[in-house]
Amino acid sequence: MVNIKFVKTHENAKLPTKAHDSDNCWDLYAVEDVVIPASSSKDAFSDYGIPIIGSNVNIGHAVVPVGLNVGYISEGFGFVIKGRSGLGFKHGIVPHFGEIDNFYRGGLGVKLYNLTSTDYEVKAGDRIAQFKVEKVWESSVEFIDAVVESARGEKGFGSSGK
Repeated sequence: MVNIKFVKTHENAKLPTKAHDSDNCWDLYAVEDVVIPASSSKDAFSDYGIPIIGSNVNIGHAVVPVGLNVGYISEGFGFVIKGRSGLGFKHGIVPHFGEIDNFYRGGLGVKLYNLTSTDYEVKAGDRIAQFKVEKVWESSVEFIDAVVESARGEKGFGSSGK
């Protein structure tokens, strides 16, 4: 069992929740109303309101407080901030992804990016992102003199088919 404990730093803070026990991720909740400003482009937006890649785009963003400090994470574990599919698919709102390391003991806030041409209003109590618990694997990094051959070799993007 992995234990993650939080210190409540805002009166409206909620403990992260899962909709179902079998879900992979825990939902994080906004504690304040925040407007995520629209992205702007000097060039063009698609029919869906998303800036066209390659255009001169200013991506709208804001940090949404969740009113929690990380108080404890079981040794050997951490967590990563991830997007909520509904916010991304329906509203073009995605979080700044970040790793919360095992010994981090500070505040949480979620930076949200608005990829559309319309302001998005987050209300206190809204689920704004989620986190997934990850095991910290013992690993090493080193130099070697030559590449170790593999079945894939140097085949890159698109080499495994459609």
